[in-house]
Amino acid sequence: VVAAAPATDLTAIMTVALVPAGQDILAYSLPTAWTWTQTYRNLPSLSVFTALGERVAGRVVTSGCQNAEYATIMSLHLTPTALFLPGAATNKSLWADARANNPALVKTQAPMLVVQGTADRTVPVQLTDSFVKNGACPMHDTIEYFHVTGATHATVVFEAVPTIVRWMQARLRRLPAP
Repeated sequence: VVAAAPATDLTAIMTVALVPAGQDILAYSLPTAWTWTQTYRNLPSLSVFTALGERVAGRVVTSGCQNAEYATIMSLHLTPTALFLPGAATNKSLWADARANNPALVKTQAPMLVVQGTADRTVPVQLTDSFVKNGACPMHDTIEYFHVTGATHATVVFEAVPTIVRWMQARLRRLPAP
């Protein structure tokens, strides 16, 4: 497994999405929440989204074009409170599904490489540090974790390409992960 950011659970995403800072991650939280509601039958879309949020997510997220998603959010001046129900972050089904899919609760069989930009404002360094320290390591996952100084969420993969390629080539040569 090669990851550019830790897999975060939907409860963390929704908790942040519904506060004022949630506007900054709306283009991330909208498709994440939509895909969860489409994947888990016990999590109907109207238990997470407002009617407007369901219409927007159903139309924009399914287009597969993140630029269209950004454009829709900006042109319609959409906010988290317009798209998500006030109690979405405390939805019991959402929490149950998130717990069942939390990588910190299940050992990952494949080795992982996690690269984190130190200037990432989308996935804060502390969140990734916590995932590695409190989730992956106690599960005895095989993990290599690097901070990429000055990299943002948008640039971390590009700046870490040499590290990622070396790591992947070593796995393909069947060398054990550190």
